Amino acid sequence: EAAARAIGPSRGRFGGLGNTLLHLVPMDVTIGMRQVAREITLNVNQKAEEVRETIATAIEQDQPIITLTDKLGRTVIIPTRTLAYAEVGGNESRRVGFGA
Repeated sequence: EAAARAIGPSRGRFGGLGNTLLHLVPMDVTIGMRQVAREITLNVNQKAEEVRETIATAIEQDQPIITLTDKLGRTVIIPTRTLAYAEVGGNESRRVGFGA
């Protein structure tokens, strides 16, 4: 869905891919569950605002589940009533090396 919206008319020297790649930067989402010691971490190809909106809407509308899909196409279904917190990372690349 997000990828389909990102693809627009062909422009620039990369044939419009610059705009598409901007929207497909992987971002980490960490989900904490009540009564569970481990977190769920997903790497998604969505904007932070889209992920926040998905989670907030599910909670506000008292939906039973939240569904998120990672960049490999795997779907994670989270029962809303067991959600403790959600950390939605920014769209910045990871730093690597000794100074990270």
